[in-house]
Formats: sequence, structure tokens, C-alpha cells
Amino acid sequence: MSDAITRALNWVTIVTCVLLADLMYYWDHRLMHRIGVGWATHTVHHSSRHFNMSVAYRFGPLDAVFPLLFSFPIVMLGYHPILVLLAEV
Repeated sequence: MSDAITRALNWVTIVTCVLLADLMYYWDHRLMHRIGVGWATHTVHHSSRHFNMSVAYRFGPLDAVFPLLFSFPIVMLGYHPILVLLAEV
């Protein structure tokens, strides 16, 4: 049994979670371009002159770690982790 407080699931919660997840994705991606170690791992995503689906889904090793740092505050605001995951997808 968990003592965590989560927000009630309704359309306002879903919409605000999607907007927050999108905002956090923007800042995550922006920082991956600005921070040296972030760019070093993220550069494979930009390694081709021709952008297509195979290039879009190339991920470096830190591309799985940095988003967690940006998703955690949304969960701390009371959004259910599964809702945050679905909003990011």
C-alpha cells in the first residue's frame, strides 16, 4: 500500500500531464544539444544528412537516462507514473 498522493484521473489531469510532458521533453532535448556530454551521446540522432525514420529513432546511451530526470518532477507533482509514461509516448 502506497501513501503517495496522486491526482484524480480526469480530462484536466490528462491534458495538463500531456502539456507538462511535452514541455519537459522540449527542455530535455534542448539540454541534450547544449551540454557537452549530452551532445556526445545525442549526436547519433543527428548523424545523417537525410532525416528519416531510421535516423529519428537512433538513441545514444544517455537518451534513456536524461528523460527520467525530467519526468520525475511531473510525478512529484502528483501525476501517476503510468499517466506520465503514456503522455510521453
